[in-house]
Amino acid sequence: RFAPAAGNGYTLLGAPTITGKFAVTGPPGTAEIAARLWDVAPNGGPQALVARGVYRPNGDGSTELFQLHPNAWRFAPGHQAKLELLGNDAPYVRASNGTFSIAATDVVVKLPAHDSPGAANGQVGAPSALFVPPGGRLVPGLVSLRLRVSYRRAARRARGSRRAPSCRWRSARVSVGGRRLSAVRRVDFLVGSRRLARDGHAPFAATIASTRVKRTHSRRLRVVATLVDGSRITTGRTLRRC
Repeated sequence: RFAPAAGNGYTLLGAPTITGKFAVTGPPGTAEIAARLWDVAPNGGPQALVARGVYRPNGDGSTELFQLHPNAWRFAPGHQAKLELLGNDAPYVRASNGTFSIAATDVVVKLPAHDSPGAANGQVGAPSALFVPPGGRLVPGLVSLRLRVSYRRAARRARGSRRAPSCRWRSARVSVGGRRLSAVRRVDFLVGSRRLARDGHAPFAATIASTRVKRTHSRRLRVVATLVDGSRITTGRTLRRC
């Protein structure tokens, strides 16, 4: 079980990812894991099925990864995300012909969230690195992005001045990290529909003034990376309120 959703809650958007080690006892090729993700209401309330999936583990002692079907689901304040692992999920899928048992250890569940890092009173973290099993490698050209934003505070109001600062922060420094950045040709930084900066040289970064953000009437930062093959990858987050 995850901790109850704090603050305004959070929104699952994508495929829940599960990693773990699964020791299998039984004939080879007969074991299966039926995983179901639930939304459990507070105070003993009902639970709703959010996502499910089936996986046949190798059982060789290595860390394995599988995903549930993607979904979009809002976990309201106080609701808990709960993962259930079973040996079958009939009649959703056909049960195995064999008899087996599975011991699951080091299980980690990651939920992709639509919300910006820090949402739900800090429960939503920064995007994690992609899982690559021992001996594996990423597909050539696969690019993943992550953002880091640092704020520079506005100057304090002078003593005796009646005019307050127009914003709690004066500028924001946005830096782009991730994998395979060598395949990125340029990065555009947009707030709303307005492009505020462009960087064509790694490491990609930009400084955005709060006054320009205020004029866009939006706080949603979008970072669009154009790859050398012409394709684009977009990520973003919500800037602090001015």
